[in-house]
Amino acid sequence: MAQPDAGRVVVSVNGRMRAPSCAQQITWTILGSGDVLVATSLQPGNDAVPELPRFGMQTTLRAGFDRLVWYGKGPQETYWDRQDARSASIEAR
Repeated sequence: MAQPDAGRVVVSVNGRMRAPSCAQQITWTILGSGDVLVATSLQPGNDAVPELPRFGMQTTLRAGFDRLVWYGKGPQETYWDRQDARSASIEAR
């Protein structure tokens, strides 16, 4: 955990996937405004794979946390061959 300035805390977690062997890092940046930014990166290992393995994240939000902006492909689950990427604002119901 790091606090680069008074309005921001950064938490990074490093882990490994077993098959195929890959390193993954997930970083949460919590801003003083209440925004939470989440980023993940994957570093392939020595296993030869024709495509990136499928990986992702799931989270549960408490009641009241109903404003979410997704900057990936979606807004539903997506796969590597989905070509209609767009930003989507998702409002929880």
